[in-house]
Amino acid sequence: MTETQSLGLGGKGPDPKPRLLRESVVIAITVLLGGLAIVAVAVASQDWEIPEYAITDENLWPYLLLVLMAMAAEIVYVPIRHGEVTEDLTFFEVLVVAATLLFAPLVALVLPLVGFIIADFLLGRPIKKTLFNVGSFALATSALVVIYGSQAAEFERFSLGWLLLVFAGVTAFTVINLFMLAWILSVEQDEENRSKSIREFVRDEWKLSFWMGAGSAASAIVLVILEVTAPVLMPLAAIPIAALWYVYKSNQLRLKEIERNKSLLELNRTLTLVDPRTQRVTPLNKLVPEAAENLRRAFLAKSQRGEEESGGAVVLVHGAVYGSFGGKDENLAAEEEMLLSKWRAEARADVTELRSELLPKRWDRGYVVQIPLDSDPNAALVIGKSWQNKGVDKVLPWSKGNWEIPKADMPILASLAASLGGAIQARNFFDEKSEEAGKLAAVVDNISDGIVLMDSEHRIQLWNSAMERIVGFAEAEVNLLDERTAELHNQLTGLTQDWAGTEPDQTEEINSYALTVRRADGESRELDVVVVQISVQRIDQDADLAYLMTVRDITKERRVERMKADFIATVSHELKTPITPIKSYSQRLLTGWETLPPDKRDRMLQTILERSDHLTRLVNDFTEVQEVSERTSATLEVNVADTSLAQLVHDTAAAFPGLAERLVVKGTDAGVRCDHDRTVQCLSNLIGNAEKYSEPSTPIKIDMNTAGDEEWGIIAVSDEGRGIPAGELDRVFEQFYRVEDPMTMTTGGSGLGLYISRVLARAMGGDISVQSTLGEGSTFVLRLPRRLEEGQHEKAPGSGR
Repeated sequence: MTETQSLGLGGKGPDPKPRLLRESVVIAITVLLGGLAIVAVAVASQDWEIPEYAITDENLWPYLLLVLMAMAAEIVYVPIRHGEVTEDLTFFEVLVVAATLLFAPLVALVLPLVGFIIADFLLGRPIKKTLFNVGSFALATSALVVIYGSQAAEFERFSLGWLLLVFAGVTAFTVINLFMLAWILSVEQDEENRSKSIREFVRDEWKLSFWMGAGSAASAIVLVILEVTAPVLMPLAAIPIAALWYVYKSNQLRLKEIERNKSLLELNRTLTLVDPRTQRVTPLNKLVPEAAENLRRAFLAKSQRGEEESGGAVVLVHGAVYGSFGGKDENLAAEEEMLLSKWRAEARADVTELRSELLPKRWDRGYVVQIPLDSDPNAALVIGKSWQNKGVDKVLPWSKGNWEIPKADMPILASLAASLGGAIQARNFFDEKSEEAGKLAAVVDNISDGIVLMDSEHRIQLWNSAMERIVGFAEAEVNLLDERTAELHNQLTGLTQDWAGTEPDQTEEINSYALTVRRADGESRELDVVVVQISVQRIDQDADLAYLMTVRDITKERRVERMKADFIATVSHELKTPITPIKSYSQRLLTGWETLPPDKRDRMLQTILERSDHLTRLVNDFTEVQEVSERTSATLEVNVADTSLAQLVHDTAAAFPGLAERLVVKGTDAGVRCDHDRTVQCLSNLIGNAEKYSEPSTPIKIDMNTAGDEEWGIIAVSDEGRGIPAGELDRVFEQFYRVEDPMTMTTGGSGLGLYISRVLARAMGGDISVQSTLGEGSTFVLRLPRRLEEGQHEKAPGSGR
């Protein structure tokens, strides 16, 4: 028994495989090797001793009979599928072995090939198929003839050595034929559906091939024994061969059912919402074509013998066409486009055979069945095929040309169409919900307010990125309920107690709460939390209650409110302090000018002038803070020039003649680049603060240095005053912030000096920082960029810190 390759060669479109694997190259190599093998046998056989029992009759009838038997052996076949590819199981190997045992070597090699070529012509096989099969058989048969023909004269016929020689030749024939078959099948398999590589094919098929070879050898030997002992009984040798044919035919039906079940299992996997292999949802534009392809594999036989296979499965849904009509031209013809609407109208719940006028030209038979879809009542599955048998295959009873779907399979096809409809609806539903969920997720992830969803067991089910940003904890951390997050979780859980004992559908009440929480970094945050009870409907479960919370961080707002209140208190205090003497002295001077001594009038006028200057400074501070608040440090206008630390300290100290005894200046001078007036303003604020917050008997130290840094010049202003609490060090640079309570403060000031000073310092490329110990004093450090030496490049103002 021999397996001959029978799937159409040629393929569709450009061949994507490497050149050495292209079918045309494989065929060319095979034909070349086969031709060389025949020539080699013709030359070598001249030196072989021909056994005396070999047929060398001068009559033509034995040779004609051999050719006719070769033709018959090739025409009587059993089609066997290997995944996507079909081979034909023939009796050609039996004939080749028998010819080798009965005829001269060259006759046994050439005449069977002649019969094979004639049979292929009668079957209408494409020329490529015939060329490959002839080359493959020529190569395999040459190996058999060389092994047997070169040594046959050395052994007595039917002896053990002779039998071993026969089986050695048949083994070589089988190995070569198996390898060539695996090679061409691996080329024909497309990348996606290639079921076996050469190695895998040989591994899976070698046992069957060797048993078939052994059976062929045994059948040929029996035939030779009958020819010697009882020629009249030779026709009886066809009985076991026919029995073998029937067994293989039955086995093929079983294999075909197995292949179909594989396709149906793959279809079932495709229709599953979540692909078990990838654990992902298969998109609709991939699911429907894959389903159509699996249906085609399950209900359509691939090409066999000489037929030009043309058939496919097509899914019509939502105005789109999925699948394939089959044939080399995958593009729809105009008449096929016109048939699409007719097929949709023809579709019913039961499988219906298409009338001849509804068949495309490339099909000879087709069926249509409705795909039940709410979104598309006319969705349909169409499956059809054209067999177009050629030659004697049209009349062979074992030919599979007359394709049809058996009535017993029609309910299966209808059920599969219904499953496909259910899968499509599930994908549509999933896609709709995914789109909605995607939009909702985009809103939830990008909204500035925190969103929390807590179930009835007080587990966090939703915790958006804004909430994580507000409190500094991720959802998983809060659900852990460890020592870091237990307090926060308990605070949120406490907000749900107002709904204790209510039913899930009581969702009308909305409550708002003010909550102060501690972030992961230890910072306190003030939150405005709105809580509403909602009903969550779960699949196959009763509705359950949950709590939806929207959380807004109002820390800055509350801080601004407090700053405004502090500002009002500060302004009231600061304005009241100079206005009181101005008003009282003005009234006294107005009513008692003549009675007041000149020196007292002068002191009153001097006080009024000083208090007026103080009011002017307050107004200037308010105006300046508005300017620096509206502009960033990088855009604030400063006039940078070269100066020195000593010059800056000298000019600033000159504005404080009353502090001459308290100011202690030391350190090393260094050249810096800054705005002279702005820097003096900063230093004046620092010295003024040191004066206000320290006792008059304590020194105010001014230290100039570079701290070994070639980049910065530093002026540090230190006092021995009350100091600043550690938790308020960063806040002293905020607008209107005062360490003292504005209602009980004992020092003057608007709370704007340090804020303005830091903004100005950063605008010049420097910065101001503070170090302080409560009860011991504070040190404010002004850093300024060093003066550039020749060849250095200036740093942009505002870029340094």
